[in-house]
Amino acid sequence: MLERIKHYSVKGETMTIANPYTASRIADPQTVALEVLGHLQKAWNDGDGEAFGSNYAPNASFVNIRGEHIVGRTAIAAGHTGIFTTIYAGSVNRMSLAHASEISTGIVLAVSVNTLDCPSGPMAGVHTAISTTIISSTVDGAGRPLIVSTHNTLVTAALAAPAARPSPHRSRRAVEAGHADCGAGILQARDAVGMSALARRRASGGDTLATR
Repeated sequence: MLERIKHYSVKGETMTIANPYTASRIADPQTVALEVLGHLQKAWNDGDGEAFGSNYAPNASFVNIRGEHIVGRTAIAAGHTGIFTTIYAGSVNRMSLAHASEISTGIVLAVSVNTLDCPSGPMAGVHTAISTTIISSTVDGAGRPLIVSTHNTLVTAALAAPAARPSPHRSRRAVEAGHADCGAGILQARDAVGMSALARRRASGGDTLATR
């Protein structure tokens, strides 16, 4: 059994974690990464936000393609439940592992290429993102590896072959229409569009406000 140490949070709560100096090294980081990606892919394609969130540690960090930062398994699960019933309803996500390595004892860094096929709505079409995920095998009581951090980056049309990706204009409109991985970005995108339109109107009327 692994030796344990205690970590005290700012709020005074106590969490028991594995001592990194006694934790076992991972024999095959690729197997661990593929297992976790498999769970994420199945949960996404089943439209199950709770199952998706269950792959994350309780205080995990999640950054979506808009740069919005979500903290905690509960919030990650709730956000995905929201998008699975709205902008990404019926979508299919294919997650392909590009790289996996053990960066510290019991810690795996995984990079995947995620191809999302959305059948309808503002995000209709095929979209690609690169996802960088840190997986820990030392989260206490989990019984399986859990994600402690995920950062997603959208691959824009400008970086892909024109025949394989939507046009840059369509991609921009889709983002402005509400490409928010955890729901909250929809209103922010609309506000951004409104501010841009206001700036153009003021500029055309002789106002000195600069347009973007």
